[in-house]
Amino acid sequence: MTPLDCFISTIYRRGVDVPTGDFRRWALQELRELVPFDAAIWGSGPASKPHFHTVTTVGVSRAFAQALEATMGENPLLPAIVARPGTPIAMDDVLADRRFYRSELYHSTFQPFGIERILSSNNVEPRSGLHTLLTIYRFDRKARFTPEEKALQTRAIFHLVRAASQAFFLAVTRPPSNSAGREFGALCDSSGIFHEVEPPFLDLLDAHYAKRPKNRLPFDVPEADCEAVEGGLHVSAEAFDDLLLLRVRETSPLDALTSRERDVVEQVCDGLSAKAIGRDLGLAPSTVSTHLYRAYRKLGVESRTALAHLVKRLR
Repeated sequence: MTPLDCFISTIYRRGVDVPTGDFRRWALQELRELVPFDAAIWGSGPASKPHFHTVTTVGVSRAFAQALEATMGENPLLPAIVARPGTPIAMDDVLADRRFYRSELYHSTFQPFGIERILSSNNVEPRSGLHTLLTIYRFDRKARFTPEEKALQTRAIFHLVRAASQAFFLAVTRPPSNSAGREFGALCDSSGIFHEVEPPFLDLLDAHYAKRPKNRLPFDVPEADCEAVEGGLHVSAEAFDDLLLLRVRETSPLDALTSRERDVVEQVCDGLSAKAIGRDLGLAPSTVSTHLYRAYRKLGVESRTALAHLVKRLR
């Protein structure tokens, strides 16, 4: 197995066990074993916004991230990597050393942090409008990035972005035990713009909305702790820091049930009697039977066995 193969395998397999907030820093340390560097910055956010929503730094302070963001308009690397997404580009590919090391950009932004060599990549997800900037730095001016290292970085950023998304959604979108069907997640802001999104989430939107905006929800942003049906999709939302975590799935006949009816159906499918369900839910057995009868009518079944088969099929 090549070093690149080992790196890819590691970030997918071991990454799911890394705490969500630590994944990027951990993954950058793994990348350092593949392409040596002294410092790095990993920023991401919607392409429609001028600033990154999430920024992780290794080997350099957050003050550098702020200085870098403030001078984006002067940085010749930015238009180069935007024009060639997914392709790592070094500063000396776009600006000769003699010009770069005499420039105000170098003296104000990079030299104060000891940065001499720069290799930057911009990854864009066309379906969601999300972009990721991954830049690695060296403090030794003699240590140019080689063509071989650039080739490794090309493969690495693709898998870093996907492994980070996988680890995040495995951690935060485990569906409740009584949910009807497989759910997929996205992080959105109050304008409905994506900040993180699972590909199957986009697949569902594409299947239900023939024309939808590329980088945002095709419906109004739901309020936190609310559920709704939009375009044949069941949507739930909860607050996640200053964003919203959305879960979507196909609508199901189970959505016609009230929350209490769903509670009763769940326990009936687990084999509990009306008396046991009543004790657990604080209801009289006759009330449990009433909820169950109403669920039968809504779902078009006539027995506990038929109900259990239907619920298993729907899930």
